[in-house]
Amino acid sequence: MSRPSDEERFWGKVHKSDTCWLWTGQTDSDGYGVFMMRRAGRSSPQRAHRVAYEFTHGENPERHVDHICRVRACVNPDHLRDVSNAENVLGGIGPTAINARKKRCNRGHEFDAVDSRGWRSCTTCRNEKRRERRAKQRAALPVGGETDDE
Repeated sequence: MSRPSDEERFWGKVHKSDTCWLWTGQTDSDGYGVFMMRRAGRSSPQRAHRVAYEFTHGENPERHVDHICRVRACVNPDHLRDVSNAENVLGGIGPTAINARKKRCNRGHEFDAVDSRGWRSCTTCRNEKRRERRAKQRAALPVGGETDDE
């Protein structure tokens, strides 16, 4: 009796519904499915969604495999796409993605400039901060050129 192939073992651990196909095997601490892939006589842990992508697209993705549905345990090939790291991060729900989608500063002004670090900024707020800083500097100067030594 021969052992089942990796692909047979893999799809045996998938619960298919009308939407997401949920991985029922082992998951890691982040909720991604883990599958032990046998290659060259050795087993190595692989992320289940990447294995699903490879089985259905016939290629090992060189970049990130993104879950369009945002369900980490999903291995539905229709919910997976090969993307760059930037696309993966910016398409997510983390702080970087949330901030990248913002169009206005915390005071409601539109972002209308980019600083030397490449960060978006609001000219109105930047000018207000400069005026406040200059006012504090002027207030700290001695009046009429007097010093404490006199």
